[in-house]
Amino acid sequence: MALLGAALLGWGAPVGAAGLVVERLDLGEGPGEQVYKLQEQGDLRVFARSASNFQQVRLQLQRRIAGQWQPAQDLPAGDPRWQDGAWTARLPVNEGVRSNDFTLTPDGRYVLWWSGNADLDGGDLYLAERLGDAHGPALRLPAPVNGPAFEFTPSISADGEWMYFASTRGDAQGLSHVYRVSWPQVLAQLGAAASAHSQAALDQAVSALWHAIGHAPGQASDVQALRRLLHPDARVFGQSIKASSLQLWVASAEQFLAEMGRPSDKGLYECEVERQQRRFGGHAQVYSVVQTRRDPAQAGPSYTGVNSMHWQLGPQGWQLLSLHYALESPGLRLPSAAAVCLG
Repeated sequence: MALLGAALLGWGAPVGAAGLVVERLDLGEGPGEQVYKLQEQGDLRVFARSASNFQQVRLQLQRRIAGQWQPAQDLPAGDPRWQDGAWTARLPVNEGVRSNDFTLTPDGRYVLWWSGNADLDGGDLYLAERLGDAHGPALRLPAPVNGPAFEFTPSISADGEWMYFASTRGDAQGLSHVYRVSWPQVLAQLGAAASAHSQAALDQAVSALWHAIGHAPGQASDVQALRRLLHPDARVFGQSIKASSLQLWVASAEQFLAEMGRPSDKGLYECEVERQQRRFGGHAQVYSVVQTRRDPAQAGPSYTGVNSMHWQLGPQGWQLLSLHYALESPGLRLPSAAAVCLG
């Protein structure tokens, strides 16, 4: 079946800088039929087809051969019990509204769902950023994805290029059809809000690292906190000048934790005075300038170091993959910065 590239609704015109365009897919709907809950992976699609009010539901499969989508067929070995009945109305309830069709994006970074009123005559699509076992706040997807009709059953193609969803927009009988929109452009339209939750968590993790390393005289660093922040396979690199040459050493996560777990008669107070970040999805590079003092009341730092870190967002949240630090060298000084600690 061909894509109805020209089937744009009035409120499906480009919106804002992202230029979101919603397109309807032709899945061969006949009179009185509706389609929804489409999932796509490569050259295979699976979706549901039914009459109005979700009666006589049939699950169907569609294959793409030589670049062309073939007519849909009922799923083989389908159980007729799921084809003759009605679509269940028992849905999860959150704060007095119905919500359903929770689905993860292929990279696991977001959860998508629809939420609407109890009569199922209106619903919108929402997104929340996933961070380990927790989620950020719900974000309503922008127009023209959401509109005055009922939008539901969101999904993302396996290659991450398209977002599919069902909508009753433009249908006089209130029947749903399947639409698609560029998923990267949806995220671009949401802007910083789409990653604000994980960004705040990254900022907290970097600050927590320096807090955990610091300690009072006669104490050790907070090894338990450091263990949570370090990936088990993390590496720590340090450089120093010895015998008129630059020396580099490396420690595993366990070696670093063992070293930081030894009490020291001197205090260690870390003050991060500068931070720069570059991030791509769940990968982040952080550059920090840190002043170290033996006494928090002393005017100037005992020494200043630069730190280059790589962080990865995974099931445990943000974890440090590598840390490379270097101290100021004779004749090579860092620009002076006010001793205002970040975080």
